[in-house]
Amino acid sequence: MSYGKYKIEDTRIQIRDVTIEMEKLNGGALYKRVGPGNETKELVIRSTSGNLILNPIPAIFTPQKITDFICVHMNTPIVLEPNGNHSVYFTTPVEIGVFLSGKKDVEMVDVFTLEQAKYTLYGPIEKGVICRHHRSDVYAEDFDEDPFTRAVGLLHLRNKYKEWVTISKVVLDSMGMLLFLDENRVRIADSYMEVTDKDLANTWMSERSPGEGFKRSILIRQLVSKAVQSKKVFDRKKFTMWWGYA
Repeated sequence: MSYGKYKIEDTRIQIRDVTIEMEKLNGGALYKRVGPGNETKELVIRSTSGNLILNPIPAIFTPQKITDFICVHMNTPIVLEPNGNHSVYFTTPVEIGVFLSGKKDVEMVDVFTLEQAKYTLYGPIEKGVICRHHRSDVYAEDFDEDPFTRAVGLLHLRNKYKEWVTISKVVLDSMGMLLFLDENRVRIADSYMEVTDKDLANTWMSERSPGEGFKRSILIRQLVSKAVQSKKVFDRKKFTMWWGYA
């Protein structure tokens, strides 16, 4: 697996058809990424004590960041009775972030995806929410997925509405999404969806590790400027799905 920490020196990293090379220079290194496809990126890194880190991140940055939200459309809808509960495993998309870490801070200097990014509008045109779009099968048991394109998570569903409901999509806020990785897998912390009325539901995410042996990936909210953080944008705990979940 190619996720992890690298010294800023002569290094070659291969992820599928993507090659990342660092050529050591006096006081730093030349960073070069070739792929995917015809993409290339070069940077001169001036650092004598920092590290280069490759980590999975929520898929909201390519081709450019336009949203914080990911809409997962489940290929198999789930029907829940009133006061019913059910849990399923599903996938969310991930991108590969390249970070520079120093003694006090972390900076993302590159990001790429091995799949074409797709976006959708959740809700009406005049006031809906743009989301990264992803389709996922659902599973009763945990499973392994490609760690360079997918993270696996457990979604807990609860129907507090008085009638039966059919659930086929869930919108998640990436700013609350914690990713974890071990030697071969990428997981997200448990997700929750609570239906409260017809066409109305709330979603939120845990911050607990999915199990022993997992290390937390770099938090997306670490990349947001201190000016933005001071506005307490991360106080938001839930996302309300005003425009349905079927």
